[in-house]
Amino acid sequence: MNRTRPGAVVMMTAPGIPLIYAGQEIGWRGRRNRINFTAPPAGELLPFYSKLAGLRSEYRSLRSPWINRLANGTGGVYSFLRPMVDQNIMTIANFRDIVVPVTVELPVTDLDVSAPLETGRTYYLNDLMNDSTFAVTMDDLSALNFDLAPYQSRVLLFSDSAMFPLVTSVRELPTGTTQGFTLRQNYPNPVPSGSPTTIHYELGGSEGSRYMVEIVLIDQLGREVHRTPALDRARGRHQQLLDLSGIPAGHYSCRVIAHGMAGAGFWTEVIGVTVL
Repeated sequence: MNRTRPGAVVMMTAPGIPLIYAGQEIGWRGRRNRINFTAPPAGELLPFYSKLAGLRSEYRSLRSPWINRLANGTGGVYSFLRPMVDQNIMTIANFRDIVVPVTVELPVTDLDVSAPLETGRTYYLNDLMNDSTFAVTMDDLSALNFDLAPYQSRVLLFSDSAMFPLVTSVRELPTGTTQGFTLRQNYPNPVPSGSPTTIHYELGGSEGSRYMVEIVLIDQLGREVHRTPALDRARGRHQQLLDLSGIPAGHYSCRVIAHGMAGAGFWTEVIGVTVL
């Protein structure tokens, strides 16, 4: 089912009316038989489609007829911009089953902004699908570098401010959501400046479950300052060396993200990391 995700992202963020067949949003493979929504074959797809539908409803640029193709030079990766005044949204979709590094060229002239961009000023690419933020300058736009996990997509809103996930309710996690998943405190912590630290985590799930795991470091302003390439990990205990060279002293949120493959689900957890 994961291979359908980039197609869904492109369909929901490109011009035109999205066509979703009945049951597609839960991975239903039946034809005319009754759809069983109570026991979906891929229930994790429903919140994925819901988020895409919410973005399309919230941002007028995703419902407009305007689209600009963006060069990225990577086979199997599709990228484009939906320009609109202060609602410029860039989609990057990886249709391949491997991790790929991508360099996207975003021409300044393609952006529709109410005020001219300023050289040296910090702007932000807010990933609306993954709740992360990339700080960029006008000069960076000619070569934006990303690592995409297999079948991963990014939907990035260009803005002059960083965005944070909006919490609208608090409820208990469904039973089994975190069963077998553990994130332990890194060692050493605090971390001497320029030194690495080790992240220890355990991945749960059923026998044979596999995940693409990323580690993201976020500063006090909510800006993403470091992201590791996605690594293929099996169920079980793991430790991963996190290179913090070049990271300024301060307190950071360290987020481990595990994207399950073949319906293995999704897990994320955060710890605090201090750099001296």
